[in-house]
Amino acid sequence: EERSASAIAANQSMAMITRLQEEKAAVQMEALQYQRMMEEQAEYDQEALQLLNEILVKREKEKQELEKELEICRKSVLRYEAKERREKRRKVQESESQSPAEKGEENNEQNQTPDNQSRRIRASSSSSLSYNSDELLSDGNDVE
Repeated sequence: EERSASAIAANQSMAMITRLQEEKAAVQMEALQYQRMMEEQAEYDQEALQLLNEILVKREKEKQELEKELEICRKSVLRYEAKERREKRRKVQESESQSPAEKGEENNEQNQTPDNQSRRIRASSSSSLSYNSDELLSDGNDVE
């Protein structure tokens, strides 16, 4: 009877040990599977992060190029505006420096003979030549 009880207890102990070993193996297998999944997820996340960083660098370069282009356009607009102001001032100065007779000639331009018109054109072109030489002396970067 004792032998039988002892054998039964030994068999139950062996069965429990076997069951615990199987459970341990299953838990280890599950842990390895989760570890692989986490490593794959980390690798995927790393690749996604690298791709996003590359996109960010590309966008930053594009932004810098656009900012440079914008600055060039702004400078161009400022130069154009300065040129327009100089041209306007020149026209105002020319109109102020003309004698009343010259102003009358401009108003009566349609009634003038071709000879008078050519004299007026020569006179106005000589004054514009002096302005053009002043313009050549400036560096063109005047911003007013």
